[in-house]
Amino acid sequence: MIVKRKQIWLLFPFVSLLLTLALAITGCGSTPTLKPQPTFALKVRPETTTEVQVGQSVAIVAEVEPLEKLDLKWSVSGTAEGTLNTDTGEQVVYTAGKGGVDIVIAEGTTASGVPVKQTVSLTVATPVPPTDTPMPPTDTPVPPTDTPVPPTDTPVPPTDTPVPPTATPVPPTATPVPPTATPTCPQWTFESGTAEGWVAARGPAWTDNYALGATVTSEVASEGQYSLRCDFDGTSVPTDQFYKAIFYIERQLDMAPCSTLVFAVHNSIDGMEVAISLSTGPNWVWHESPRRPLGTGWNEDVTFDLDATNFKTEASNWRDPVPVADKNDTKLLTIIFIPPKRPLAGSLYLDAIRTGGQD
Repeated sequence: MIVKRKQIWLLFPFVSLLLTLALAITGCGSTPTLKPQPTFALKVRPETTTEVQVGQSVAIVAEVEPLEKLDLKWSVSGTAEGTLNTDTGEQVVYTAGKGGVDIVIAEGTTASGVPVKQTVSLTVATPVPPTDTPMPPTDTPVPPTDTPVPPTDTPVPPTDTPVPPTATPVPPTATPVPPTATPTCPQWTFESGTAEGWVAARGPAWTDNYALGATVTSEVASEGQYSLRCDFDGTSVPTDQFYKAIFYIERQLDMAPCSTLVFAVHNSIDGMEVAISLSTGPNWVWHESPRRPLGTGWNEDVTFDLDATNFKTEASNWRDPVPVADKNDTKLLTIIFIPPKRPLAGSLYLDAIRTGGQD
């Protein structure tokens, strides 16, 4: 009996070792590692945006750390009556409707099933609204008031004999200097970090136009760091219906010495076309060029001849080609994108817009 008990005690260390190994293999008795909760945030692009203007569009991007796919539902509410270009996905484009404050809400789940929800507040300022429809000047030129008054008295002849000059006139010693200021053809590079006056056409006066907004961005650039992102949304347009996205700058320009308009455009849509227009003279006459096809990717040095005779106007019944009149009195310079005839939404990027004379 004593011998058997000793044998049992001798086996006890081996049994204890086997139990320890079994616990280690099965994971029993260990403290489970808790997976950290994802960090979910909404970011407004560009990041410098603190206040949105009426009609301006900004991108709102959902970000989660650690990175994983998101299944989100978007909505907007508030007093600014803003709209979203979509209610699903991981980013949306918000367009401000009027002055006020809007709250954009994104909620859903991560790919691992964790529920997430976040909001972002956007303050919309009401600027002095630009005139969407080009209008002729309202001030009638005032004729000069200093009209020479004819003399009322008969001239009296001189009574004295004119005395000839005693000094010989001295010719000027300095050669007259011609004026140094010459008309300069304008250009826009967006390297100032601003849209430099370019905007998207908005409002019912711009028929068949589905432009959303124009914002400077560093996402892509042909030259330098920045370009102008031109957003449009034609998803509500029926198939086979013509529509366009119009972007312009309203400024008094002397384009008389400028014979070309050249720019770079980044495009991702097959079948996209582009045209230009100059609105000139006191009646803001619209001169529209023929269309040019665009390839995908960067289209460098897209060139339009401003001295060409193939522009169309309302007076020419939009068919008969004519040259641009009153180039020295240009009020509006416009770039027109024409998508293929199907519902589409997207962004094009303009860069290095410049005008120049003949070499």
